[in-house]
Amino acid sequence: MLGFIFLAIAPLAIGFLSSLTNFDGLNLPTVKFVGLANYVRAFHDPDVGFSALRTLIWGFVNVPVYLVLSFLLALILDQDIPGRGLFRTLFYLPSVVPVVASVMAWKVILDKNVGLLNAFIDIFRPGTAIG
Repeated sequence: MLGFIFLAIAPLAIGFLSSLTNFDGLNLPTVKFVGLANYVRAFHDPDVGFSALRTLIWGFVNVPVYLVLSFLLALILDQDIPGRGLFRTLFYLPSVVPVVASVMAWKVILDKNVGLLNAFIDIFRPGTAIG
């Protein structure tokens, strides 16, 4: 419950409260309460309306299309067709590749003979590298 409060509710509250000020992200000492002026300005800005309309259209068009295509793909891959295992592997591969790349990067960083961490430590304290 605390995690939900700190990771979901608190950022929403902070975001809403800061939207009621003139805070620009940099000048904290000059922050002033402006109330709903930011929202009034946003609702009168034609670019905001245009962007909101385009976002709604994109969502109402793309979500159903992707949903139907996903179901069709699932139905096709559920059939007993030649190469089904290969197709399933190809779809799962993007989930696995970042993990493998991360492991390989950490292996390069932590290698006891030629690791980047040892080289970095050796700059400041020669002869005290890990390993």
